Amino acid sequence: MAIDQNGEGRKMYRCHHRGQGCKQPRRTNDGLLRAAVLGLRLIGTDEELKGAIRFELERARQPGPKPGGGPARSSQHAVDQLEGQRRKLLRLYYDDQIGADLFAEEEARLALAIAAAHGESEEARREVAKADDVSRRFEEVARVLENLDIDRAWAVATESERRILIEELVENVTVLPDHLEVTVSGAPRLHVRYQEVGLKESGPDRVGGAYDPLSTPALLRGQVTLRAA
Repeated sequence: MAIDQNGEGRKMYRCHHRGQGCKQPRRTNDGLLRAAVLGLRLIGTDEELKGAIRFELERARQPGPKPGGGPARSSQHAVDQLEGQRRKLLRLYYDDQIGADLFAEEEARLALAIAAAHGESEEARREVAKADDVSRRFEEVARVLENLDIDRAWAVATESERRILIEELVENVTVLPDHLEVTVSGAPRLHVRYQEVGLKESGPDRVGGAYDPLSTPALLRGQVTLRAA
């Protein structure tokens, strides 16, 4: 992505795709900042949005469905079932109901399955811990924004104070042909229409590439990415 100056102290960002450029309109740093502030305002004031985010974060903590659309089953449950089969196999062997060769074959198969299930169980625990961490971060950010008049704070803040707000609360802003995506720390991406932040809509052209991270006064240090839809 290339950076242009408009002669009035503002920066303009435009895509350079494979060195040839494209027809994607340039985007001003002011418009991208307005999008970031809008995202912060929504997280702080829109109770319906916060409820939907909490619902999705809670869903991420639940065991997912098995491949093929079957009912969800925890990895720990699979481990318990396999361990039970192993104990039954051992009893059959001790009771001389199966031979040594068959016992060895089945025991090896169960050992591999149990090891794989243990790995899945550990991965599931990591995913739940990750989801818990995201939920905690979202609640922390939501509490801050609930008690902060972001529009008033932004209007009176100095450039360095605005930098702190963006660095601490906004992860990135993604520029797409038909909308912007604002990611507030700990929250899913929020779609922002160009009209909502005073920017012109894009045409049908597609863009690619990325620029990371921008300097003042762009997004003060948030990441802006141009990519194809």
